[in-house]
Parts: sequence; structure tokens; C-alpha cells
Amino acid sequence: MSIRTLLLAWFMALAATCSWAAELSITGYTLVSSRRLSATDFEYVYTAQLSNSGPALNNVIGTVLSTNPATTIVQGALSFGNVTAGDSATSLNTATFRHNRSQPFDLNKLVWTLSGTPAAPIQSEFTFTPTSGNAPLTIRFTPTPITNAAINLYQWDLDGNGSFEISDTVGRDQTRNYTAP
Repeated sequence: MSIRTLLLAWFMALAATCSWAAELSITGYTLVSSRRLSATDFEYVYTAQLSNSGPALNNVIGTVLSTNPATTIVQGALSFGNVTAGDSATSLNTATFRHNRSQPFDLNKLVWTLSGTPAAPIQSEFTFTPTSGNAPLTIRFTPTPITNAAINLYQWDLDGNGSFEISDTVGRDQTRNYTAP
């Protein structure tokens, strides 16, 4: 097995899954039910619609906070399942809000954190120079992501012993001096 094949196999294995949020947004709500709890307190149950302007994502979830002090989140975690690229989805479950009507109930005061796992595997390749030579030989490896997902961690096993000598969150070039052919 060549050094390139060995390193490519380990390099591909190092790409950790990541969360994707920048291209997800809540675009609307559907009221499922409401009920009066007291003279001023109401409970609202909603589904939410999500838009994905980015690549396909699996296991999309959302959690919500309210910036309105009169609104309490009773159940604020929504699941959207798998959402294809450029598509939209309605939540598979509901969110429940308790609200004191002393202030208006405003869905725009809800702040969502949305995430999912890339449906396509995270991939990266690398180039190296020089491509041949006699030992001892210092080789520079340059990572080149071939995915549109962020790679959280690069781990390098440059001597082929199964242990990573280098962990890097940035994707810097790495060098190794090989003393044996």
C-alpha cells in the first residue's frame, strides 16, 4: 500500500460530522391548538415550517428561546427529519408556549437554533510534494476539502502506525521527513 493510499484512507476517516445551521430558517408557523389557562394565561401549540437553502441535511432539529418575558417555552424542541437541498419541511412534532396576555404574543420574538447533519459524507483529499525521491525525503501534505460541509478536525497519521501524530482544527499543511524508502 502506498503512503498516499494509506494517508488518504486515514484522512478521509478523520473528518468529523458537523452541524449545519447557517442555511436553515423558520419561515412560518401553523397553530395546532390553543387553550385558556387563566384570565391572562394561554397555551399555544404550533408546528413550524423550515426552509433549507443549503445542501441536504439529515436529522434536522430546532430548539427555541423567547425574547418576550411574557412567553414561557413549555416544549421547545422540534424535529424536521431529513430535509433535501433547497427544500422546506414542516416539523414532525409541536412546540408549546405559555403566554401571559398582558403583552402581545409575537412569534417574531422566538429565536431558533437549527442544526442537522450533512447528508453527503464530509470528504477531503490532499496533495503532496515532492511526489517522489530518495530517502531521506521531506514531504509536505496539503489538505483540500472536497465537500461543502465544514471539517471540524483534521487528524494525521503520517507514519502509518494507526495513531494520529497531529490533530488540527484549521487544516494546515503538514510535513514529514521519511528516512526509509
